[in-house]
Amino acid sequence: MIIGPSFGYDAKTDTMTVIPEKYSHKEVFKKRKDMTFSRDEYKAFIANVLNVLIKRGKYGLYLTAYDDALRARLLELAETGK
Repeated sequence: MIIGPSFGYDAKTDTMTVIPEKYSHKEVFKKRKDMTFSRDEYKAFIANVLNVLIKRGKYGLYLTAYDDALRARLLELAETGK
């Protein structure tokens, strides 16, 4: 699975960040014209989408990232076994 461009890595806080402007599946929100999302709600939704997709790996999961910094951090974590 490739973690897309809507996710990045912040080395200062050692956390994965959500970049809503780079989220490509915006048509999900077009069907609900009666609802509006704040930036934080939108970020939480995108993070939840990734969470659900990662948990679908029944027999394991190969994981990489579009963002270079995030990919490097994931490799670092895999090598240390964390």
